Amino acid sequence: MLRIESAQPQDVDELKEILTACGLPLEGVIDRGDTRDASDTIATRGPLDRFVVALADAGDRRALIGCAGLEVHGTACILRSLAVRPEMRGRGVARLLIEEILRRARDAGCSQAFLLTTSIEAMAARHGFTRIDRAEVPAELLATSEFALNACSTATVMQRVLRSHP
Repeated sequence: MLRIESAQPQDVDELKEILTACGLPLEGVIDRGDTRDASDTIATRGPLDRFVVALADAGDRRALIGCAGLEVHGTACILRSLAVRPEMRGRGVARLLIEEILRRARDAGCSQAFLLTTSIEAMAARHGFTRIDRAEVPAELLATSEFALNACSTATVMQRVLRSHP
């Protein structure tokens, strides 16, 4: 059984592992100010609050198989850090993550979603995203750390208009 839920502090190490395995940057996932307490858990959550994770049944432990993040900037948002463990691809995990992130974006009042990609353009297109020029991106998004990352400087920019109902 697969479920999508909000990321928890104990997910940090597995999130980093999944993102690294998928060749995605770690910047912006955990604030530099985040620290670990004596029990080795994240003391402050920072950007982790904006992440959802895909979990597979694994008895009494959380088995992360994917993740996605959301950055809301007024009525626009960035879908970021969409990653699924390579061995779990082709099972609809990315689709569920995208659907949940877009639902949360609509709930937050967003009317348009953007993403940067070097590898999932065809999949994003199947989910209603279209390729656009960087010049079409709202200035407040261009000023974000996501758009400023070196890893994203040559990425394709895609946009989807969000409706109140999916």
